[in-house]
This record gives sequence, C-alpha cells and structure tokens, in this order.
Amino acid sequence: MTPDLLNMIFREDGRKIDFFFGMVGDDYKKVKHHHVMDLLTNHVRTDQVRTIYLTKCSGITNDTLIQISNMCPQLEGLFVAGCNITDDGIIAIAEKCGQQLKVLYYPNCKKCTDAALESIINHCNQLERLYAMNCGISTIPKNIGFDLPNLKELYLSNNNITKIPPSLTILLEQDTFVFYNINNPVKNSTTSYKEGVSRKKITLLISLILLFIATVLYFTVPRPKTCGELIPEGINNPLIGNGFCNGGLFMTDACQNDGGDCGYDSCMTPPDGLYSTTSVAIADVNGDGWQDILIGNSFDEPHQVLIGKGDGTFQDAIIQFFLPGTSTKLRSSSDIAVADVNDDGFPDIVDFDSSYIYLWMNKGNGTFQDPVRLPDDYMGWITAVAIADVNADGMPDLVLGMFSESDDKLLLNNGDGSFQESVDLPSTGGNTVNIALADLNGDEAPDILIAIDGQSNMLLFNNGDGTFQDPVRLPGDDIVKFGTFSMGDIAVGDLNGDDKPDILMGGRSNLVLWRNAGDGTFEDPVELANLGAYYSIVLVDMNDDGILDIVVGFPAEVLIGNGDGTFKDPVGLPCRVAMYTSSIAVADVDNDGKPDIVIGNSERQSNQLLINLGDGISFKLPSGATVTDDDIPITATSPWLPQ
Repeated sequence: MTPDLLNMIFREDGRKIDFFFGMVGDDYKKVKHHHVMDLLTNHVRTDQVRTIYLTKCSGITNDTLIQISNMCPQLEGLFVAGCNITDDGIIAIAEKCGQQLKVLYYPNCKKCTDAALESIINHCNQLERLYAMNCGISTIPKNIGFDLPNLKELYLSNNNITKIPPSLTILLEQDTFVFYNINNPVKNSTTSYKEGVSRKKITLLISLILLFIATVLYFTVPRPKTCGELIPEGINNPLIGNGFCNGGLFMTDACQNDGGDCGYDSCMTPPDGLYSTTSVAIADVNGDGWQDILIGNSFDEPHQVLIGKGDGTFQDAIIQFFLPGTSTKLRSSSDIAVADVNDDGFPDIVDFDSSYIYLWMNKGNGTFQDPVRLPDDYMGWITAVAIADVNADGMPDLVLGMFSESDDKLLLNNGDGSFQESVDLPSTGGNTVNIALADLNGDEAPDILIAIDGQSNMLLFNNGDGTFQDPVRLPGDDIVKFGTFSMGDIAVGDLNGDDKPDILMGGRSNLVLWRNAGDGTFEDPVELANLGAYYSIVLVDMNDDGILDIVVGFPAEVLIGNGDGTFKDPVGLPCRVAMYTSSIAVADVDNDGKPDIVIGNSERQSNQLLINLGDGISFKLPSGATVTDDDIPITATSPWLPQ
C-alpha cells in the first residue's frame, strides 16, 4: 500500500485515528485483509484507533475482524456493510470491543444471523447505534431492552424477523429512540413488558371504557374532515390505499394514519437507485427560465443534471462531472455549490473531493466545460465550501472548511472565474464540519459561521476587504452533536421577525437556534428538535405567510414558523425515506409560485420531488411517471426523479 493511498484512507488528529478504506472510490474494491494488517501493524498506534470504515470492501473477511478485535482495544465504531463476513467476525468484535463500542454497521452481510445479534446484545452495553439491514436475522433476543440501555437507533429492515420481544418497549418509550423494522414478516408492534395474569383483564376494561367515551364524542363533538374529504377536487388520486401511503398524492395531518399501512408499500420502500446521492442543488443551468436539478453522488459515481420542463417534470438525467482528460468521476462529493463565478450570466458549479476543489464552467446550454482544479496541491481534508463576495469587488469568492489537518481557507476570485492561491483564515483550533456566509452584524460584509466538531462553534467577522477578525465563540459548548462522521448543516435567516439574521445548526441528534442580539452577539442557544438527524437544513417560506419555515432532512420534515422564533410541531413529508435522506433543496420547479422540495437519498435509493400545494405541509407528486406495485407497472404519479 503506497503512502499516497495511506493519506487517502485514514486521518489522525492527535486524539483518535479513523480509517476510511471504503470511501476512496474504486480503491475500496482493492482493499484486502493484508492491507488492513499492514496499516495497523506498521503505520499507526492501534491503541488510538477509534473508527474503522470498511464498507463494500469485499476482500475483508472474518480474519480481518478477529485481528482488529485483538489489536484495537479502544474501537468505538466499525462499518463493514457488504463485506464477506459471517457471525464469527461480528462475535469477535462484540466480545473484545463491546465495552466501548458505540456504533456497529453491518447491513448487507447476509451470512450474519441471530448468533451475531445475540452476541452484540450480550457484550456491547454501551452501544448507541446498530445497523443490520438485509442480513440473516430471524429473532431479536428477548433481553435487548435490558442489556442495551443506551441504544438510540436500531435498523433491522429487510430481514426475516417474525417476533419482537416485549423488552423492546423499554427503548421505544424513550423519545429519542428510532426503530426501523420495514419489510419483515412482523409489523412494528410491541407489547409492554409487565408481569401479572390480570393484565389482559385490566387492558380489556380500559379498552371498553375508552370505546364508550369515543362513541359519545363521535356523536357529540364536531368531527374533523377525513383524509379523503381533504383531497381537493380535480386532483387525480388513483392509488389511495394502494401503492402510496397517506392517501396517495396528498398529505395532511389528517392523512397521517389513513390510506393504508405506510410501513409496507412502495412509498416507504422506494425503487433502488443507480447511485448514492450526497448533495442536491437547484438552478436554471441552461437559461430557459425553468429550474433544473444538480445531483452530487458519492463513491466514485458520476454527478447528474436534470433539465426541468417547467411543469415539475424533467428530461432524462445527463451524466456530467468527469475529472479532466479521464473517465474518472469526482470522488466522494459532500456538497455542490452553485454561483456565476465568471459573470457571464450562467451558474457554474464548484465541488470538491477529500483534498481538491474543482470548478465546472457553464457553457450556457445546461452542459459544462471540463473541470479545472483550483489552485493548490493537496489541501488536506476538505469538508465544506461556501461562495460569496467577501472583498466587495462584485465577484464571488470561495471559503473552504477543513477537518483536522489545516486551518480553513479563502480563495479570492480574480474576476474572470480563476482564483488566487488559498490563504489561511484565522485559526479556530478545531475540526470544521460545515460553514456558512452571511452578514451577521449589519455591516453589509459577509461573515463566516463555522460549525466545529466537539467544541464551541465560531464566527469570523469580515473587515470588509476580505480579511477577517479573530474567531468569536458562539454561546453553548459542543451543544450540536455532529455524529460519527461529523456531519451537520447550517442555515441563516430572520426567524423571529426582528430583521436580524439568526443561526440554525443541525447535527446527528438535534436542531439548535441562536437568536441574533443585533450587535454581532447571539443569545444562548435553544434546542428546537431532537428526534432526528438534521444533516440538511433549508429556510424558506413554505406557506406564503411572509415567515420563514424550516425544511430538514433525515427524516424529511417541515417545521412551520410562528414568526417569533418558535415553530409548530414537525410534519413528516409524504413518501419519505427517513433513514436515507442526505440532502434537501427547495425551489419552485413547476412555476406555480410555491416552493417545492427535492430530496436526495443515499444508499442507492431513488431521489424524490414533492410539489407544494400551498400550505407548506401538503404535497402532490409530479405526474406522468411509471411506478411498480407488486412488480406490476402502473402509470400514475410518482415521487421518484429520473436517474
């Protein structure tokens, strides 16, 4: 294994070491057992290894996991989806590393059965996240609720599970616990774990009393409209209760539990996609006045352009974005940034892989020139890019967020779409997760907001000439939890109607608001939500009331703003794939004056489009597509975008 490859597949920040074998494009297919052993034996201190990522590395076997369990006593996270392993490998990890293991991810390992799951539950009492979709599991051990008290996420979809133990109720009663059991013979039902032979009698008595009360209320209290009654006239809805959940192409609060079992239809189980999407953006790339969709994919997969027809439908996907002079696609993209960097009136694209920044100049017809790698050689680990004119010359500049290896960077635009060599921004001393540019103190110069892993988030105030002051800490130390791979998002906007931009950040488990005090300082943070992973955030007026609302991903939800910095309860989007949403973009794609939602899904699941009916929480699906129900093609509405 060459030193260059080593630089690509692991990071060391002085506190821990993380390996990312599975995130280096086609190279992951070449990773074998001896590569891992060479790295562990000759290149790192194994007592500092915290996370090992070997997803899709088919050359990894049980022997690899057994050696890892013996050599890495402080292992906290292991990702081995799609590897050639069986129960023996997982059992070795559970027995040797179980006391500190927090994340275990082994979907698509079909030789891993009940024995592996039982060992995990018996030995990994600190485990917070367990992912074992599409394996060979048929039984959940009865002691899961007692022996895994810290478990926050349990993904067991697409197995052969026939029974859920009563003790799982202990976890389900926790507000922060997430359980996915889709496409198993048993549905998502549990029984409270209580002893006593009189329990059934008590339950029956309570049920009879509640039935009597409900009957009285039904005939004496005005009844809200049903899901079917709420669907507007003229909306063709051929799939109510058959094919799409929640009443087919219409979604309101009243339809949340109407129209069929949402856990077992094609809405919740989308068709397989060709690629795993990490980022989506919306812009008119060909100058026809209609919005188009830009799709960034990962793992050495091509990016795509969907040319809009102006009615919410799109032409077939155009594959774009190859590296110069080769057929190699951009590797492991995290974010697509769009701006007219050469002032020709057409939006250009800036994107990055782990170490380099690339620019695609728009030809003006929806296609792009070959990409140009912007100045600098190896830049370190890039995690984010943002675009704005920071030095008041009328041309957009680039700000890069860096993780662990160097300070964040600024690239000034020369005025023709070329950029100067990068300069280091004032050091924050931390690992940047994401960045945003906005005027936070009212001086009309964009400032830099930096989300930082494991410490206070920072502000860099602009001097107005493209130089920046020393970092200022936001209140609240490490309040946003950014997760295993330090993923999170930032949005800036006036959320309480005082004409001052507020800050919203989301991470693995919470969504946090800082209200602007108006003088460049911010009030103490307020947690708005903590029931999902808020990796993508968009602020937009979804219901045309002049107040910004919040659209978030993972799961995909809308929070309608009250105008005073508070929000109504989240409303889940229809046909959402909560466990795989990676990115969200919002714009009016059907030209009816209402913002619509594009959802990017990872794990090779199709991307989605939802057409806003006007209230911000009700949507129809674009027309004219073909969906499949029980393997029978049906010409109807569909949320899935072309691939």
